[in-house]
Amino acid sequence: YIEALIKITEKNFGTKSSGLDVILSALLEKQNPEPLRTYLDSAGAQANDLLALETSKSLVDFHIEILNLWQRKISVYGALLDLESDPLKSYVALQSIESIVSENESLQTKLNAIVKKLNS
Repeated sequence: YIEALIKITEKNFGTKSSGLDVILSALLEKQNPEPLRTYLDSAGAQANDLLALETSKSLVDFHIEILNLWQRKISVYGALLDLESDPLKSYVALQSIESIVSENESLQTKLNAIVKKLNS
C-alpha cells in the first residue's frame, strides 16, 4: 500500500511540486491562476487513483481519511479560482486552508507511524 501510495503521488505530482505557499502567492499576488489549476488537475488525478487503489482492511480508515482530505483540498482550493466572481466563497476557502494544512500534517504523522510499524 505504502509503495503504491508513493508511486501514485510521484505520478501525479512528480518528485518536485510547488508548495502551497508558492501556488497561493502566484494566485493572490501575481493574479496567475495557472499553478493552482495545474495543482487541481493533479489533485483530481490523485483522488481518482487513490479511489482505485486496493487497500487492506487494516488501512481502510486511514485510506478514507486521505480520500476525504483530497476531496476537501479540491473543493477548497478550487473555490479560490473564483476570487473575482465570488470573493466571499474565496474568502471562506482561504479561512479553511489552515485546517487543511493541519489535517495534512496529522495524516503524514499517521503515515509515518504506519511505515514505522511495518518496518519493525
